Amino acid sequence: MSVRSDKRNESVIQYLDTARELRVHTIENAPKFPKRVTFYISTNLANLSAEIYKHVATAQNIYLKYPEDFPVRRRELQLAYGKLCALDCEVGIAKDYYDKLNAKTREECKISDYAWLHWGELIFKEKNLIRKVLESDESRAGTSKKKEVPDGE
Repeated sequence: MSVRSDKRNESVIQYLDTARELRVHTIENAPKFPKRVTFYISTNLANLSAEIYKHVATAQNIYLKYPEDFPVRRRELQLAYGKLCALDCEVGIAKDYYDKLNAKTREECKISDYAWLHWGELIFKEKNLIRKVLESDESRAGTSKKKEVPDGE
């Protein structure tokens, strides 16, 4: 039996697909920078996106059967989230650098406004998906830090 499209939720594994899409998008756009900044910009962007994908894939492959599995997965997701924050900063720095290039060099790079926007959207989406997975894992593990207030107090 299928679910109506307006009643569907986002897939739990969507964070893995988004991390992969972010990796591919980075591979497509990072090499477009001038060669003189390859080691300062392009390599950093590529390495961060690879690390994000690696941590997300590792987290996804941890089977949550025992209570000690939850902290291992949580750590991998936290590492991915931290790398996402670093990638967000690096993309911002790359955009600032790109904006300061002269018109001829910028034309040679050919990074569209859509590519910059899509980079930001992917990072934002991945952060939200990882947050949701972390919250879901917390509730599944019973380690939620929310304290219930007893009635009458």
